[in-house]
Amino acid sequence: MGVPEPKSRVILNKIDAAQFDSPVVQVASGDFHTVFLTESGKVYGCGKNTNLGIASGSFETPTLLPTLSHLVITKLACAIGCHHSLALTSTCLHNFLPCR
Repeated sequence: MGVPEPKSRVILNKIDAAQFDSPVVQVASGDFHTVFLTESGKVYGCGKNTNLGIASGSFETPTLLPTLSHLVITKLACAIGCHHSLALTSTCLHNFLPCR
């Protein structure tokens, strides 16, 4: 009798801070994606992206999100079952769909 194989595993990936334009000040995580907010107000994301909401395809390393690159973001959150992410600027709340 062996030990049963776990149904899911946690895989830790080291993320190099040099990939960001400035220090990361906030991280938000959904079911299959993670978004990072930098001190300069830029948002990077990594993970599953099946509906092309933030970039094309899935990606393992944080990538600057083109849909938000023209904005200065002040806060991030994941919502609606952790399949959506929210980005707040000084004047507006933006909803974007990193994965479905």
